[in-house]
Amino acid sequence: MSRRTLFVTTALPYANGLFHIGHIMEYIQADIWVRFQRMQGHTVHFVGADDTHGAAIMLRAEAEGVTPHELVAKIAATRPKHLKGFHISYDHWGSTDAPANTELSQDIYFKLKRAGVIICLSARPEVIAARVRRSPHKRPKLMEGGKPLEARITELIEERRAAYARADFTVDTSDLSVAQSAERVLEIFGRYRRSAHRCAPSA
Repeated sequence: MSRRTLFVTTALPYANGLFHIGHIMEYIQADIWVRFQRMQGHTVHFVGADDTHGAAIMLRAEAEGVTPHELVAKIAATRPKHLKGFHISYDHWGSTDAPANTELSQDIYFKLKRAGVIICLSARPEVIAARVRRSPHKRPKLMEGGKPLEARITELIEERRAAYARADFTVDTSDLSVAQSAERVLEIFGRYRRSAHRCAPSA
């Protein structure tokens, strides 16, 4: 049997409240599967995190008279006791607003944008024009041909929409294999590991 490298996660709990039985049930189920894969000789990277974004956190923090970051920190401090208490073998437990997650998210976004996969279809020409007027370095290219700024931007949006309609979205991923992507994720997690909570695998 060939050995595999697996990257496993679970649904991220909102950081506006403590764990409940639904969270723990899912984590135990995932943990059983992860342990089985490890027993089969596979390499498994099992990670989880608090979801720290959303109105629910802001409202709970306001009700408690604290900042959202203070609320998140208070909730995060309760996680290790429960994870260790149920012997759940996460290799890493982090946060969606951690520096590592920010770097990974931006890395993915800019790679897709450079590949031409992310395009703007909904922005109104006048909104884009207002932004361009605040960025003088963008004006010369858009003003080629002497057309009004809004008219030129409208043309560009229509060009993008036409390109979107023609696209088959076949993206060359030869340089972004699953193994390479996993290595990139682990490299970034490793860099920030000292500043984030780590739940060591249970025996």
